[in-house]
Amino acid sequence: MKSRILTHQRIMPDGKQYSFTMTDLWELTKKAKAGDIEAQLAVAHAFETGEGIEPNIQEAFNWYKLASENGDAEGYYRAGCCVRKLAPNKSETIAKWFYEAARIGHLKAQIELGLYEYYEYLPVEDKEKAEIYWLRKAAEQGDEKSQTKLGIKLSDLCYFEEAVSRFIKASEQGSADAKYHLGELYRKGLGVESSPEKAFHLYKESAEGFCPEGMRELGKCYLEGIGTDEDENEAFYWFKEGAGFNDAESYYHLGRCYHSEWGTVYDDEEEFSAFQEAVEWSNLNDTPLPEAKLMLGICYYDGTGVDVDYEEAIRLFEQVAEEGVASALYMLGECYYHGHGVRKNRKKAFSYYLQTAEKEEHDDAEYSLGFCYENGEGTKEDILKAIYWYTKAEIDGSYDAKDRLDILLQRK
Repeated sequence: MKSRILTHQRIMPDGKQYSFTMTDLWELTKKAKAGDIEAQLAVAHAFETGEGIEPNIQEAFNWYKLASENGDAEGYYRAGCCVRKLAPNKSETIAKWFYEAARIGHLKAQIELGLYEYYEYLPVEDKEKAEIYWLRKAAEQGDEKSQTKLGIKLSDLCYFEEAVSRFIKASEQGSADAKYHLGELYRKGLGVESSPEKAFHLYKESAEGFCPEGMRELGKCYLEGIGTDEDENEAFYWFKEGAGFNDAESYYHLGRCYHSEWGTVYDDEEEFSAFQEAVEWSNLNDTPLPEAKLMLGICYYDGTGVDVDYEEAIRLFEQVAEEGVASALYMLGECYYHGHGVRKNRKKAFSYYLQTAEKEEHDDAEYSLGFCYENGEGTKEDILKAIYWYTKAEIDGSYDAKDRLDILLQRK
């Protein structure tokens, strides 16, 4: 019994749709062998999808290849797709097929090269230039995602004015991601005049379009009063929405809300959980978020929402300290000063306090240095240096430093 295909449809790169009614695969194959490109593509499609016959990707590839030899862009593109199914690790071969299709205007092939980065497997010296070239080609044909990614790439290269133009075009096509990135440029005043109000409205539109980064930035606008009135309830709501999309930074800010009672009640277990999720998702996405690790370490150190675990706290503090966060150095100093999770070592504690204070104005570290100098702990007693560090700590907001300073000055 002959295999039959009832209909075959395909959409050409120019957007036109062609329909074919095939009553007999054998007759269609005869046309294909005679050089009819549409028939070649129809037979290939049947083998690729199993439409009316048993699927056979290798046979589909053979027919697409035949169509490509007649200069058909769809043939090149679909041949590349078949190679990807047959041998997904042969990225260079796949890229060559996509390149031939893209070169003669095939939109999906251009998207594969630019948006999905098959340009990396082409034999070109300037990979970055190749990426931008193919993103431009796809963007010029109206692909929203390529338009957005092109804007991101141009922004990374500091071509802000053109990036703005690309984000505007993608935004007009409805891209929530583009609205978020455009909001970033308006907030920072890059390529456009700075406008917190426009940034806020763009973040809002982005968030309403289910962009998690837009949700997070909208939450920050409400929390800090950027382009709008401060509203802790709205901030909490949008951080929670962003966290629902597994945005690591949204989880971090959600933890801060639970800690500081911004838009919600204090909840140490929810605080711990939010910081833990922030760290896990930042690790999974390879997007460092040291501030979340620091807060998670402090939860383990203080027993906030979890049992005290000094060893885990130290592990996290050490990781964050390597990323240059001063407060992590201070917390390591606290561990060594009090002997939490490590053997008590006042010299090491003093060293960590000093490193912290040298990196930034940190009133707790400055107070601790004053205390060490006053009492000769981890260093030689030096009242003048104690007064110096207590004074700095007081300036930076330490009330305890003011009390110690008053006592020392009365002695003198």
